[in-house]
Amino acid sequence: MKRFTIHLNEEFCKGCQICEIICPQKVFKQGERISPSGYILIDIVLPEKCVGCRSCELMCPDQAIVIIPEEDSDEK
Repeated sequence: MKRFTIHLNEEFCKGCQICEIICPQKVFKQGERISPSGYILIDIVLPEKCVGCRSCELMCPDQAIVIIPEEDSDEK
């Protein structure tokens, strides 16, 4: 099974929660941490459930999320 790494740039995130709303796997949840700009950051609570659809990455208005496919050691 393909796995993905979710990278959140905390300097860009404004806590709009679009990623939380759009994610079909419920990977995100509004957190309690504050960004350097004073916004409430999103938390990546279930990264293992990411299916790589990239909806969060595509819909993020601030380009704060990047989905990176992991190398699969089983693939030959």
